[in-house]
Amino acid sequence: QHTEPLPAPPPPSPITSSNSAGAPPQATQLAGRWVKNREESQSMAPACDLVHMNFLVKRAVNLINGCNIEVTAASFTLVVTSVIPWFKVTETYPWDGSEREHRRRDFKKGSARGSVRLCDSRGSNGGGVAELKMQWEAPHPGAETSTFSLVEGNKLVIKTKMRLVSGATATYTQVYYRQA
Repeated sequence: QHTEPLPAPPPPSPITSSNSAGAPPQATQLAGRWVKNREESQSMAPACDLVHMNFLVKRAVNLINGCNIEVTAASFTLVVTSVIPWFKVTETYPWDGSEREHRRRDFKKGSARGSVRLCDSRGSNGGGVAELKMQWEAPHPGAETSTFSLVEGNKLVIKTKMRLVSGATATYTQVYYRQA
C-alpha cells in the first residue's frame, strides 16, 4: 500500500500584539506568549547567588515557565511567570530609550531602572532584535544587559550578562518557544 507523504506544515506566522500597529516592525516579531525550554536553557542559579537571593525567590526563579511580550508603537512590555503563582515580573519600557523604574527582580528592597532599545538591523548585538539594560543599587548593586533574539521565528533566545559593582559576573541564556 502506497501513501503520499504529507506536505511540510507552513512556518508559523508571527503572533503580534493586538496593539502593535505602528510598532517597530522587527519588534513585533517578539510579541506573543513564550514557553521556556528547560533543556535548552542555562541555569540562572549563578546569577541568583550573585545577588544573594533568598531560597524562596531563587526557587521561583528556577521554576520560571514562560513569558509574554507585548509590543506597541510606544512600548515593550515583558511579563515573566513561574510555576510559583506569587512570582510574576511585569516591566514596561518605552521605545524612546528613556529609563523606567520597576521593582527589583530579586524582590529585595529598592528598585531597578531600565531601558530598552532596538538592535541594529544589520545584525549587531549578536543578531538581537531588542536589548534591555537594567541597573540597581544596594544591596549588591549592579547591572545587566539582556539581548532578545529570534531564531526561525518561533524560538526566542534571551542572553543575559550580569555584573555587580564588586566586579563579580554571571551570564546565562534562556530559550523559549512560541506558544501555539
